Amino acid sequence: MKQRHISKSDDRAKKLRQAARRQTLAAVFLTVFSMISPAPDLRPKPNLPVTYQRVKPADPPRFGFNAFAAGNETEAPAAAASSTDTADALARAGLPACHPFRSDEAKARYLALYDTRARGWPVPSETIRVHGAYGETFVRISGPADAPPLVLLHGISSNSLAWMPNVAALARHHRVYAVDHIQDGGRSIATRPLASLGDHLAWLDGLFDGLGLAQGVNLLGLSYGGWLAAQYALAHPQRLRKLVLVAPAGTVLPLAFEWMARAVACAIPLRYVTRSFLRWLLHDLAQRPATERPNFDDIVTEAWTTLRCVTPPAMLPPTVLSDEELKRLAVPALYLVGENEKICPPLQAIERLKTVAPRITTRLIAGAGHDLTLVKAAEVNRAVLGFLAAS
Repeated sequence: MKQRHISKSDDRAKKLRQAARRQTLAAVFLTVFSMISPAPDLRPKPNLPVTYQRVKPADPPRFGFNAFAAGNETEAPAAAASSTDTADALARAGLPACHPFRSDEAKARYLALYDTRARGWPVPSETIRVHGAYGETFVRISGPADAPPLVLLHGISSNSLAWMPNVAALARHHRVYAVDHIQDGGRSIATRPLASLGDHLAWLDGLFDGLGLAQGVNLLGLSYGGWLAAQYALAHPQRLRKLVLVAPAGTVLPLAFEWMARAVACAIPLRYVTRSFLRWLLHDLAQRPATERPNFDDIVTEAWTTLRCVTPPAMLPPTVLSDEELKRLAVPALYLVGENEKICPPLQAIERLKTVAPRITTRLIAGAGHDLTLVKAAEVNRAVLGFLAAS
């Protein structure tokens, strides 16, 4: 009996050592690959301790400007900047006219796809460019002018059009502001780098000023936008009414190593690699019939076009909130995650929130993963609207 116990202990120790070696090899691979790859820096950071203390990025991020002008837009009344001013600012930064695109041809290709997709926005809208300290932010606005404000932040390497399956339901009850992140895909034009978390929070704070949203803002973030929304709620809770985190990157648990390895591999210029990554990440969407919208092949085309046309944005690695940060999150918050989520174990994330921050409402969405806003749009919309409507 004693010998069997020792053998099992040795076996567990052996498995742990093997897992540690695999993790080390993966970390070395990602480090070397990210140093030579044009992809965003996804090198793994040190493991978080049990209490999930914040891990700060070891390296300063690279910076990419988003330098193209928006068409058919209405300028923000008190916060507009002329295209000449923006062009001058970009020229002073020493950036080519096509930046952040790889070429003039790449710029034309990306904008053609973006504008084609934008014509499918399902509800009436207006677009504005809000000028701030970091440049011009492109915002797509829908819903009644006197309705409660709801600001939407998309995930990385995406844009405001990611909310097309959700905006019709959300705009029936809210004044919806769908934002193109100023340092990512879309039509925002950055004229100054966002080199730190403080810069990102200052940009978002200035955007709210430009939109005239002094307080009572409902903030909804998806994936990377969820991480940024949580960070903003910690820094400026007085401006927010409620917070919704949809499959936030980092925030509750570290990003899975498999996600990082697969994401970095997308730097390989083969459409098959990108499609394979998205089939893994958006598995439930990939299983749907091609006749249903949104269509998986359309998502692949958009992702492939973005990767091939846009210089990868250098976004800050999403960190995990410490226990203390989660406890002092004063804004009423909703955490939504799909049962098939790949960027982190969803049940572990919910369990941590229930243990550390039980005030945060959690909801597990069946039949979806990181694609929950696409394949379970109606359920996500109901959960969000019900949470926002509650007193």
